[in-house]
Amino acid sequence: MERIAAWLHEKNPGLDGPIGPDEDLIEARLIDSMDFLEFVDLLEEVSGRSIDRQEV
Repeated sequence: MERIAAWLHEKNPGLDGPIGPDEDLIEARLIDSMDFLEFVDLLEEVSGRSIDRQEV
């Protein structure tokens, strides 16, 4: 989770404090639709699992 939080903070340098596990990242404007694809790639890398883009 630290790597994911670091990535989100990198994308949002003005972000203060932690990001909650139930935070809606798009609704909170922490990522946009283009960032979402990069986010899914990061999740795959961190988890070691493939994510079907048709499912998300």
